[in-house]
This record gives sequence, C-alpha cells and structure tokens, in this order.
Amino acid sequence: MTDTWLQGVSERLIPTSLGLINVRDGGEPQGPALIFWPSLMMDGTMWRRQYEHFAGTHRVVLIDSPDTASRTRCAASST
Repeated sequence: MTDTWLQGVSERLIPTSLGLINVRDGGEPQGPALIFWPSLMMDGTMWRRQYEHFAGTHRVVLIDSPDTASRTRCAASST
C-alpha cells in the first residue's frame, strides 16, 4: 500500500545530537511556509489532512520526531 499524498514530496534525513530527523518538504514552493512538527514518538504523517488541505497554496514541511526517522524510512522501504 502506498501513500499517494506524498507524491512529489522531497524527503531527507538530518543528523542532530538527538538522532536522525526525517524531513518531508512539499506543496507550493512559492507559497508561505507551514511547518508541522509532532510531539515525541510520532512522525510527520500524522499531519496528512493538514498537508492535503494546505499543499495547493503553501509550502508544507513535515518533520518527524528524533529516532522515528529510521522507523519511518524502514516502513516506507518495505512497502
């Protein structure tokens, strides 16, 4: 099963002192930026509905909590 709502979204891992943080960047590149960062133990996919709502008019950045990045990437790789 794939998440088509993530089509066209760039994704990168950023190393921090707390671990890797996965960042997804999509939406309208020239629009005002919105950053959605969940609480600990969650990943940026919890903001799916907000992404779908704002992506047509805003640049939307979804950030995973530290250490969820490796689990998110592994789960995405296995689908």
